[in-house]
Amino acid sequence: MSFFRKRENTHSRRTDDGVRRVAQLDVDVFETEQRIIVYAHVAGADMHDISISIEGKNDVIIIEGTRVRPEVFVFGDGEPTGAFVTEECVWSPFYRKIVLPERVDAGCAEAKIVHGVLVISLPLARTAQERAEKLKITRRKRRKRMS
Repeated sequence: MSFFRKRENTHSRRTDDGVRRVAQLDVDVFETEQRIIVYAHVAGADMHDISISIEGKNDVIIIEGTRVRPEVFVFGDGEPTGAFVTEECVWSPFYRKIVLPERVDAGCAEAKIVHGVLVISLPLARTAQERAEKLKITRRKRRKRMS
């Protein structure tokens, strides 16, 4: 199966053929005048489990990582015996590519995990004043019509 085919699946788990799929990471993207903020549920992942890159013309962000069920915390190093009664959580590799609405300053980006939520703060590459100047419309004076 190709790399891109694996990336298409959302919230998938092991299939009948036993292949583990890559889950799409669900995100919220919030924009202010100064920055773009990306929120993503990453319960079961630490910052060392996550890779974040900014590509293109600093307008595409790629988030990859793995969510791991914390069985060691509950069972120690031993192998648990039993079976799941319900299994709804997605414990697998995840991936998300997001085209941002504005270019960002990759050098000043910050990321942290707060209560199982990945928060990425991306300062905009242009200030609000620069955007306003770019959109400023100048009108030409009308010429008098000759009759």
